[in-house]
Amino acid sequence: MFGLTTISRLRRITAQRDENARLAIQAVAAASDTAAASFIREARMQRRLARALRAAARWRAHAAVERRTVRVLADQLLDATSGESTAARAMLGLPQDGPWQRAVDGLNALIDAQIPFHVEPDGHISNPCGDEHIEYDRAAGRWVLVHDDEARADLPDEHRHITQRAG
Repeated sequence: MFGLTTISRLRRITAQRDENARLAIQAVAAASDTAAASFIREARMQRRLARALRAAARWRAHAAVERRTVRVLADQLLDATSGESTAARAMLGLPQDGPWQRAVDGLNALIDAQIPFHVEPDGHISNPCGDEHIEYDRAAGRWVLVHDDEARADLPDEHRHITQRAG
């Protein structure tokens, strides 16, 4: 019925089909390995990302606690140094120059404007050549600029005629 040629042909066809099936199985296995490896890599990456996000949240919470602590310490340092700590002022977002530096800048502004002045024994800052001076108003608790005409108007009558003769 079948000749040798036919049997050898059938064997070749069967071998070819087996080889094609084996290659197809290998391709499917490789694809599934690639898909599985990809799935495993993706799962690992998701775990790493979740771990990194948890760590970032912990670090952010820890940083917030540390910022509050530093702010409290900066407040205490500023109180202890009467506002003179530039590091504490910077941490609290205050101007770098403290109140004493601003006072010095004000006195230097008088010098830059070539206005002669001196500090009197009672604390007034006077301009010997002008009609203005700075004095401390005890009622207001503040330093005020006073024009000498205003100061003379506030004097009682017995002192006003003395200053008018002298002035």
